[in-house]
Amino acid sequence: MHRRQALRLLASAATLPLLSREAFSLFQAVHEQLPEQAVLKTLSPHQNTTVTSIAEIIIPQTNTPGAKAARVNEFIDLILTEWYDEEEKSTFMTGLADVDSRTRDLYGKDFVECGEKQQIEILQGVLRAVRLLEDGTRQILAFYWAGDVVRPALATCQHYTAEAVTPCRVLRSKAFEVCASGKPCGANQVLTDTLSLVMAMSKKNSIARLAWFLLRIRPHLPSDPSRRHALRVLIPRADIADYLGTSMETVCRTLADFRSRGLIDLPNRKTIRFIDLAGLARVAGE
Repeated sequence: MHRRQALRLLASAATLPLLSREAFSLFQAVHEQLPEQAVLKTLSPHQNTTVTSIAEIIIPQTNTPGAKAARVNEFIDLILTEWYDEEEKSTFMTGLADVDSRTRDLYGKDFVECGEKQQIEILQGVLRAVRLLEDGTRQILAFYWAGDVVRPALATCQHYTAEAVTPCRVLRSKAFEVCASGKPCGANQVLTDTLSLVMAMSKKNSIARLAWFLLRIRPHLPSDPSRRHALRVLIPRADIADYLGTSMETVCRTLADFRSRGLIDLPNRKTIRFIDLAGLARVAGE
């Protein structure tokens, strides 16, 4: 969730007045009076983490301290404990709970979890990285398979979206040091795959590109249990055409040509047998 989305979500919450910029000036003036060791008296650990996250989104750290450095969460706990009456305290707590409720409805998780960059390990299925172009068309940049880990990217360098090609099972986990020096990120992953595609498109005709693509995806294709030595083609022909920069008619015609030359067999539209890998590699120019 980006900062603008978070602020829009918080705008109608009852917690916002206490977490405003106007209140923040007061926090800065008195935070030195807080005890060195934080002792929360009203906020639970989860509520404290939520308050800290909200305050840091409203007043992030730049060249001056942000809300977290100013210990805004501790001061809010002090206000709730010593200054607010029960009705005011209840209003704030209800608003805080409402923030989590809204983010669960929108994103399926609590507010504090929406700020975490997550990486996705694909356990089953196929994802595609897609760039939406200005004319409304799209370009498939890469495919990700079972066993791949798709890392997040910062909003400033992420110009694509990830979509499921097939039903998928994934494992989400927190990603650390996104786009940091020496750490791969989602944008780097897509760029690496796209460069391979660019090289293939610049040096090969559409027939060679399709042969190259079939050899590239072969290790990832699952077996078809109902057909001996057959593999299931998980990617639709339209996606293959989009990825390779050609038409679906060309893909279908070239596959039929490969079958007639004894390079592959196509038991049906969703399965393939690789018969002559060396011949297919020669067509691909490898």
